Amino acid sequence: MKIENKFQVLFKGNVYDSLNKYIFQKKFSKIALILDKNLKNYVYFKNVINKIKKKHKIKKIYYYSEIGEPSYQFLEKEKKNFKFKNKAKFDLFISIGGGSTIDFSKGLAVVSKN
Repeated sequence: MKIENKFQVLFKGNVYDSLNKYIFQKKFSKIALILDKNLKNYVYFKNVINKIKKKHKIKKIYYYSEIGEPSYQFLEKEKKNFKFKNKAKFDLFISIGGGSTIDFSKGLAVVSKN
């Protein structure tokens, strides 16, 4: 069995421009956007999300609301929201937020492949 996950941190000036360029270059089509729930009402992030949604197929937007890093039990529970008929629904997870939100996205990328 081969499991491959690539993690890349994009933070080059304008968040939207960096994401847009990356998505187009890699030709992703099944995208999950995971955001820290504390960023939900910030106008800047609302604008970034709206711009991404206009140009790309965002299949799921998930607001991470747990406190601290996600446990394995939490990841196992949540993975059903990110899989379809035992196959990963997404080819890209975009995570915007702090360490816990990013850890959640990385964990999902791993458990959704299993």
